[in-house]
Amino acid sequence: MNLISLINLNKGYKYIFINILSILVFSIFYYISDIYSVYEIDDPWYYWLYFSSITQTTVGYGGIEVKGKPGINIMTFKSIHIKILLFLQLLSVILINGYFIYI
Repeated sequence: MNLISLINLNKGYKYIFINILSILVFSIFYYISDIYSVYEIDDPWYYWLYFSSITQTTVGYGGIEVKGKPGINIMTFKSIHIKILLFLQLLSVILINGYFIYI
């Protein structure tokens, strides 16, 4: 698939492609941010792919808890960098949806 064929895709395929691309890009950003985090919780890349998918689809993190510590949400242990990335990804969801509603 080249760039010209991507431009010629219909609106639905472009929407799906841009969301999948956003999930992949943000999962890489989350992973890099986690590597340089002050916390000793280094999660593998596929964890951040799952985390990014949950964020992009706006499902929510209700099921993600810290193992062995009931009642503590996973976001308690995440750095400010990951929280900023989370905000940016949620903002991208709004912008992507707004763009596709507009066109």
